[in-house]
Amino acid sequence: MCHFCGTLVTRIESPEAEAEAIAELHAAITDAKDDKARARLLANGPLPDDRDVLIDAALRASQLMSPKDYADETPHAAVRRVEAVCMKLRVLAAGDPVADRGVHELEKKLAGFKDGAAHEEREGGKAVLVILLVGLGLLGLIAFGIWSAAR
Repeated sequence: MCHFCGTLVTRIESPEAEAEAIAELHAAITDAKDDKARARLLANGPLPDDRDVLIDAALRASQLMSPKDYADETPHAAVRRVEAVCMKLRVLAAGDPVADRGVHELEKKLAGFKDGAAHEEREGGKAVLVILLVGLGLLGLIAFGIWSAAR
């Protein structure tokens, strides 16, 4: 696997090799110097064909969905990777109870991330509104002070 972009440099033939590639990908993500490098590796990293390795890849990626621990691009790249794994699991292992349970758990993690992001946006909007109202209040006090001094 290329440690710069995350693409495979050789063909993978077995689930064991897929598991090694995923482990190597996440080692490269851990060693990445910045947010863009982590996001690039997540976006281009291999998506295994083996059900168990695919679920493992998604679980590893879901650990990177924390906006508190990582900059902006890494969590969003991790979300896109987990979404891609869910789609692939639905196609490759339709009707498989293990895959269905994996998809369900991953979708709960995705929903939690999206709910948290929406909550942060609402909180940010509230903060902007409070700052705006305080600014208008100060402007009103200054204008009133100038008006009363001129009288």
